[in-house]
Amino acid sequence: MQSKPLIHALCAEALRNLHNYEAAHNHLRRALEEEPEELEFWYADILVSWEAKDFRSLKRALREAKTLGGDPDMIKRFTILLEAQTSEDTRSIIALLQNAIRSLGPEPELMYSLGEAYLKTGLLEEALSWFNKTITLKDRHEKAWLGKIAAVEAQGNLEELRSLYDAYLDRWPDNLNIRRERVMFLVKTFEYAEAATELEKLLVWEPSNPSLRRVLAYAYRKTGRYRDAAVFLKSLLKEKPRDIGLLIEYSGCLERTGAVRYAVTVLEKARELFENSPAISLALGILSFRQKGVEKAFDYLREAAALDSGDPRPYEWMAIIARKNGDSGNGSYYEKEAQKRKKRQK
Repeated sequence: MQSKPLIHALCAEALRNLHNYEAAHNHLRRALEEEPEELEFWYADILVSWEAKDFRSLKRALREAKTLGGDPDMIKRFTILLEAQTSEDTRSIIALLQNAIRSLGPEPELMYSLGEAYLKTGLLEEALSWFNKTITLKDRHEKAWLGKIAAVEAQGNLEELRSLYDAYLDRWPDNLNIRRERVMFLVKTFEYAEAATELEKLLVWEPSNPSLRRVLAYAYRKTGRYRDAAVFLKSLLKEKPRDIGLLIEYSGCLERTGAVRYAVTVLEKARELFENSPAISLALGILSFRQKGVEKAFDYLREAAALDSGDPRPYEWMAIIARKNGDSGNGSYYEKEAQKRKKRQK
């Protein structure tokens, strides 16, 4: 029959594997209360403390294991790892880790920590080298994969970054943070259709996330799915009725689905509500121009220019409209006014 302390230790190991470190610590505490000189329990406490980033408990466990004559290499390894995590002298830590790898041999945590230290100092090639070595030794070293993603992203290597996201998610498909990162990567690289598909999947897990819904609406707009985008934008507007950016995106989608009169009505009502909003006047000016209402377009654009004298966009659109209507003189004047404002913005 197994003793109570051993049962607690076995429970702690199972909980550690489930990443429930607080509960694992509680079981080990009970085991050590009954058998405080059992080295195996202190070794287990070292592992749990390290994975939980509970450095205070780790320091205590290392001290107790050393007092009891524990494995010197193990104690040395975790003492160095602890110092690597708690010291601010990154250059000294790099030298310490290099020496540890030479003396203790290749060990995933030491190698990963060296990669992490190089990443902190901006030495990306060196960081990647050590993350790769860690992964070669232990393919499912999640932190090394995340470190590699961070290093490649800092390098700006988009092709490799895409393949890394895919390789990581093949191994850890439930990491929603990385799935979100990958979606934003797809948006930045103009892969809107795939981004929309991935966002739809993410929203199954986070249906009320407003940021995801807004990015999905953007992806829908970029792929011509204006009706779908309008549905999301209308829902978001109910939650944030004073968000002018949302309102303008919504009216743009309405226009592209053929509901032009409704788009104008929405913007006109908003113009009454937000009297000093140049963005709404600008949107009405652009919409009027697209609907062949040249005089109305100029009226709205002049209004937008008066409300924000530093914004070049109303003048840019007035230049476009003037030239479209054969008025090159005014077109040049408005273009010069736009350029003046652009220079001031720099």
